[in-house]
Amino acid sequence: MFTFREIKDQDGLIPAFQMRYQVYHNDPSLSHLLATHAGHMDVDGFDAYARHYGVYKFETGGHDILVGYIRIIKKDINPAMHRVLSGMANDLDIALPDRPQPLNSNAHFPHFTEAQLPHSGSAGLAVELFEPGRFIIAPEYRSLGLAQFIIECAMTVICAAHPNPIGLMNCRHLHKALYERYGFESLAVQESTAFPGNPWHLMMISGEGVAKRLPDLQARIGQFEATGQMHYAP
Repeated sequence: MFTFREIKDQDGLIPAFQMRYQVYHNDPSLSHLLATHAGHMDVDGFDAYARHYGVYKFETGGHDILVGYIRIIKKDINPAMHRVLSGMANDLDIALPDRPQPLNSNAHFPHFTEAQLPHSGSAGLAVELFEPGRFIIAPEYRSLGLAQFIIECAMTVICAAHPNPIGLMNCRHLHKALYERYGFESLAVQESTAFPGNPWHLMMISGEGVAKRLPDLQARIGQFEATGQMHYAP
């Protein structure tokens, strides 16, 4: 049994940041993204603007093991998370990096403009941007079933947060087809001289697109809002 739930405290964040560091450090195409390395943790300037989610495997004896992670970034700072991160920085004597440029900035995708993004939903309401990222699964637990579970959970919590959300995410070309299976579309591509065969893609999905992919979306949202968790049993 695997459980998806939000990480809200320092005790949960430290192993999540350590997992981020380990997975990114061991992947040559991702290691350059690491920011703060204190205590072998990956901490960057987006973390205070994000909600953080862990995927835990239930073990006999009541102990959960962190096996996956994803964060969802918003435009505005998350005050509760900023307080937790500030306390962690003081306790561990590390500096919190400043927020870097947004994912969809011209520095990353010079041929992309925000005019390509929807600015309202079908009801005419303004959309809000969310950026899922740092999606990782511990190597020994990687499977398409668990990856699908985490992606669908992220899509669910984004749709629970706003009536007209737009999800933007960055993925390597090798994973582009995976996200297209879940309704994401590629908006722009960034050629990399270091990894010319595996460039970054800027991917987008709307709340309407999520609803088409997940017919039981409202039931999923209701379950998460009522329990704070979602479950997957292979």
